[in-house]
This record gives sequence, structure tokens and C-alpha cells, in this order.
Amino acid sequence: MDGLRSESRLVSFGADAGVDAALDVAGPELRTVVEYTAEAFRTLYVGPAVADTYDDDADREAYFERVHSYVQLDFAERDLFEEDVFPRQGRVRTLATVMDDAVVVRILRGTEGVVLSTTPEADYAAVAEAAADAIAV
Repeated sequence: MDGLRSESRLVSFGADAGVDAALDVAGPELRTVVEYTAEAFRTLYVGPAVADTYDDDADREAYFERVHSYVQLDFAERDLFEEDVFPRQGRVRTLATVMDDAVVVRILRGTEGVVLSTTPEADYAAVAEAAADAIAV
């Protein structure tokens, strides 16, 4: 199965520019990009290596739906850091989770966001910065 690319239709900011910027920096190390709100998500990019791990689009989207069910944690974590833990450090632009086999970065803007994943070898901080800058977070 080839990778896929879809146009943004869910969030109010330029998520497509974020995908382009992430691809420019990460290249084949970019695995996925998904735009989301508290109520819905839309897959914008799935790299070929990830696409090949699912039986079909429905299988992949079912997995992404399960991941999306935890999206409120992103907004709660952002609010916690901004308001309680580090109130003098400014706003939270991105949240990153580094795992053994992937890095997941959430870029937040209001009650909307983009989540992207890379391989651990990618310069995920540079990918996140480029994508966040491109979507004017």
C-alpha cells in the first residue's frame, strides 16, 4: 500500500502547511499527521511504512479513532502547564512524547490540534518547530 495524503478540512488553521513543513524537515522519517478537535479527527498524511502495517483504511482509521478518544488529555495537559505548573513560561505550543519506536508531537492551537509522529531517529524538535511555525501556532 502506498502512503496517503489528504487535504485539511477540519481545523481552522493551515494544517496542510504544517504537513508540508514536517515533510520538508523529516522526509521519510515522518510517519503520520492527523488534524483534530475534541469531537473529530481527520488523517492528513500516512507514510508508506505506516500504511503497510494496517490491513486497510478502515483498520487504520479504527486505530486512529481509539487514539483520538484520549485527545482531551492534550488540552488538559496544556492548561495544566500554562496555568498551574509553569505559569511564567508562556504558552504551550507543542507537547512531545518520546517512545522506543516513535515520537508523537501534538501541536495545539486553541481547541484544535495536529498530531504528528516520526521515527525516533528524526529530529522531532525541528519537525515540530517547522510545523508549528507553518501553521502559525
